[in-house]
Amino acid sequence: MRDLKGVGRGMTGSVYQTYDRSLGRTVAIKAIKRSILLTVSRSKWVNAASYARAEIENLHRARGPHVLELLHHFVDAEHIFLVLAYAERGDLYTYMQGIGHGIPEAEAAGYVRAAAAALLHCQRRSVVHGDVKLENLLMMTDGSLKLADFGHSTFVDPRTKTVGERGGTWDYRTPEQFTKN
Repeated sequence: MRDLKGVGRGMTGSVYQTYDRSLGRTVAIKAIKRSILLTVSRSKWVNAASYARAEIENLHRARGPHVLELLHHFVDAEHIFLVLAYAERGDLYTYMQGIGHGIPEAEAAGYVRAAAAALLHCQRRSVVHGDVKLENLLMMTDGSLKLADFGHSTFVDPRTKTVGERGGTWDYRTPEQFTKN
């Protein structure tokens, strides 16, 4: 893999586009910095590496037609790298910003159906995404929509129905997430 082109930045690292010769295709590489500390609650901090491990595990659990495919992952001393399918058309937020006006109702309904199908798919596999927003709905060349960025995802233990602590984007958090200690 060479010629990395930056395509996005997040709280824990960056996303790059490159061509993976071993796979024979263009891929996205999410580089997560191990040293970053994230706040889970007012008094609890965790290393970004723990989020990366949960993201990898939950991407495997939620693998399917509505979730961005994790192709493989690898690590070095400073980063955890996730090699993902590349969304050629970008994210839904950027697409809608580029239009500058509303989209036809039928098109919007298609996106809502696709997002709902992705969330139902995850629920059936006991995965809560935790950060659903337009920026995490990626548009593929074939017209499909894929749910991406499982960095705030958590696994729901089917026996106890308990959910682990995870954050999500502040602007999209539920009131309950702000009142927990």
